Amino acid sequence: MQKVNCFLCHSTQNKTLIKISRQISNETFSISQCECGFSFLNPRPSEEELSKYYTEEEYYPHSKGRGIFYRLYSVARKITYHWKLRVIRKYTDEDIDHLDYGSGDGSFSKFLNSKKNISSLSYDPYFNNSRSLETSEKKYNTITLWHVLEHIYDLNNFFEELNDLLTNNGKIFLAVPNFNSLEKKYFNEDWAAYDLPRHLYHFNHKTLDRLLELKGYKIIKR
Repeated sequence: MQKVNCFLCHSTQNKTLIKISRQISNETFSISQCECGFSFLNPRPSEEELSKYYTEEEYYPHSKGRGIFYRLYSVARKITYHWKLRVIRKYTDEDIDHLDYGSGDGSFSKFLNSKKNISSLSYDPYFNNSRSLETSEKKYNTITLWHVLEHIYDLNNFFEELNDLLTNNGKIFLAVPNFNSLEKKYFNEDWAAYDLPRHLYHFNHKTLDRLLELKGYKIIKR
């Protein structure tokens, strides 16, 4: 475990906001909040240590499990695919050359590839069967980051990679849990989107806007 400073303002001035016990592994993790308002896991495991928390048996986006919870998750995921496609088409006038970064099992790309005028590739650094981007020089006019940013260990390197993958007029569609959501207040420590230690950062509208502006992106629609 290693202590970290605030990514947004680099301040060392932060305080423990909440401690969450992880029943599966009998571990306790802490979320700190910086004086600038950004919340993040602190201290956090090394990048190598984090990989063990993405086992297929435990992590639903990577799993091939059974049971009622997995079936409900699978049905809900398929429903959201149609909504996501409508959002993408609304803001993309040309043929869609798409990359789903942090794609899990790649099922969203498979769904998109069944549609007209769309070519989609899936990539997930934590998924064993994912295709590699290391040797590709291809650029995409559409990149989706569905619940990805909160998992990225090195955000600076990630955005450099993202800039190389996106065309000049390309668009990024992203979703993250809202740290100021009503459901968080209702569920308290049982809020599913804490998901420690996989979720390294906990964004609200203000801190997400600040991150994107720091990295040179214009927000079109929230």
